[in-house]
Parts: sequence; C-alpha cells; structure tokens
Amino acid sequence: MKVTIRDVVKASGLSYATVSRAIRNDPSVKEKNRVIVQDAMKDIGYVPSAAARTFVTGKTYVIAILISDLTDDYYNKIIKDVHFELLKRGYLLSVTICEEGAVTNIAFIQEDRVDGVILMVPGREEHFAKLLKEQQVPFVVVDNQSTNSGIASIQSDD
Repeated sequence: MKVTIRDVVKASGLSYATVSRAIRNDPSVKEKNRVIVQDAMKDIGYVPSAAARTFVTGKTYVIAILISDLTDDYYNKIIKDVHFELLKRGYLLSVTICEEGAVTNIAFIQEDRVDGVILMVPGREEHFAKLLKEQQVPFVVVDNQSTNSGIASIQSDD
C-alpha cells in the first residue's frame, strides 16, 4: 500500500497542517518539527507526490533545455552544471534536442509541463523565443546569436 501524508502525520505525532508545511519547507515551521517530519518520512518511506505538489503550487519543478547539438563540450558542461544547480533547488532538468531541419516536439511546453526554458540553439533563438513568448513561458538564451535585444540572454566572454 502507498504511504501517504496521513501516515507521516501519524508517525510524527504532529498536525496535518504542520506536516504539510514542513514537507513544503515553509519557513514558519520550527526546525525541531521539520526534523521530526523528515525523520518520519524517512522511517516510513514517504515520498511527496510530484503531481499533488504541482496541483497545489501550480509549478512543475521542471526546467527544459532546448539544445541544437549534444556534441559540443561547451554546452555539455553548461547542461551538467545547470542539472546539479537545479537539483539543489528541487527542480528536474529536461533536455530536448532541436536539430536544424528536424521536427521538434515542444508539446510539453505548450501543455505547461515546464516552469521555464533555457535555449541553446544558436541562430534559431528568435524562432523559439517567439513560441515561448506566445505560450508565456519564461526563458533565457545562452550565447544569443540574435540581434534582438528584447531576448533575455547570458553571454560568454570565453
């Protein structure tokens, strides 16, 4: 049987509201209670439901990287560093390859499955930026090759 938040409440001896806030890392929870909840979760094997968290917060905790080429060591290092930074913050990274001339399925963006996008598609930033703006998805471009100053970007000084 699946372990639920109610099982954590029972195991911790704390109220449902306190357990729920502790799981969400709400700053109003006393550190002592946060530790009790974390210990109870560990003891009974509770893992919060990502679907429930998304339903409550409206966030997916997923950031997508759209990349044109996986053979570039420069981009690979960026992907690796972004991955570990996102994990520290409770986010997952989704990588989608957007090769020139190939069909790119970005339905996951249109279906609100990501909270933001990092674009690493040299020369095609404006195309993807237009799509993301239409969907109102936050995004940033790495090494923007476009002359469009209305696109948020991170530039390298090599």
